[in-house]
Amino acid sequence: MTVIAMTREIGSFGLDVAAGLAARLGLEIIQSDTVANSIAKRLGVDESAVLRYVNGSASLLERWQIDRRKLVEAQISSALADQISVTAAPLGVSVSVADGKVTLAATTSSGSVRKRAEKIAHGFAGVFQIDNRIVSVPSRGSTF
Repeated sequence: MTVIAMTREIGSFGLDVAAGLAARLGLEIIQSDTVANSIAKRLGVDESAVLRYVNGSASLLERWQIDRRKLVEAQISSALADQISVTAAPLGVSVSVADGKVTLAATTSSGSVRKRAEKIAHGFAGVFQIDNRIVSVPSRGSTF
């Protein structure tokens, strides 16, 4: 998953630049406030605290409350949920993070999920290594 982070200032035409760049590269624009609610629930903090953290204006107390490991786990989990269908991985993809190492675990009937999930996880800052434990098994009921 390619991620391009942009900040905006009044008069900079940031939305126009983002739209043009996304169209040219074939990417989707996702606003940080779109996923902030989901991430806040997973971290057990207010959505506004997550938005301030992302924007760099969180207080010292808020930065202490947001565990960086949990934040990366939540971001990757959210991206995987958006990009990998429930039919491909019915139980979802489990994500855990420790010292830059991301562990992915799931059972799927689609051989492409393993590679796709790894590509998505690699796109996040602070990810240095991936332990991919996604197992692909044949679907039941195949015909002969």
